[in-house]
Amino acid sequence: MNIITLENISKKFCKKLHLSLWYGFVDLFVWRYTNRLRKHESWAINDVSLTIKDKEFIGILGRNGSGKTTLVRTITGIYNKDAGKLSVNGKVIPLFVGNLALNKFYSGLDNFYFLGATLGYSKKQLKEKIQIVEDFSELGEDIYNPMGVYSMGMKIRLRFGCVKALNPELLIIDEALAVSDTYFQEKCYRFLVEFAKTNTVVLITHDLSVIEKYCNRIILMDKGSIKLDTNDVQHALTLYRNSEY
Repeated sequence: MNIITLENISKKFCKKLHLSLWYGFVDLFVWRYTNRLRKHESWAINDVSLTIKDKEFIGILGRNGSGKTTLVRTITGIYNKDAGKLSVNGKVIPLFVGNLALNKFYSGLDNFYFLGATLGYSKKQLKEKIQIVEDFSELGEDIYNPMGVYSMGMKIRLRFGCVKALNPELLIIDEALAVSDTYFQEKCYRFLVEFAKTNTVVLITHDLSVIEKYCNRIILMDKGSIKLDTNDVQHALTLYRNSEY
């Protein structure tokens, strides 16, 4: 089953704030798409087509600025695409370092309720899953504290507890595990191996040992485009290490 399908997706950004605001106004009220870049604009991703299926553990590799984060943030709806078609079939949870706190004034438990509600779960269903969140996150009484007092590691503990409880069809991780301690990282990777047997994981990381150990599909990106999409993990890693893509 295809969980995500991208057809010729493009996303551009403007380097000048005042022009970016003006272009946004023009695009909103005088909408006309053009594949030509305006002054100070550049493509973050350009004409990307991709299919993500169930039961995959995908690693996305690329140098800084290659378009990895823009790609996954467009998939999850954080960024609006400028062109192309995007279809999502199933529940998706993103774990990005910059969005780990849903609401810093709500407790960890309240944030779990909020996240679950956005995925279509009823309050009754969520109450039945609270113990799963508590057991996996190991936050103890801190789960009742506002997330504004959480460390980054505590936030990722909560979010992974939510993932285990809510069981989305697709989990996207963008360097989020890098802020966690070694013990919890290992616990999460053991969970992800089991998770990927029935669901799908998309992982962005610069840790090639993790990619080599866990992923069964590699996507190499450069300058906003997909240069290689393969199940031959060793071949992809060799090209990446040697910058031959």
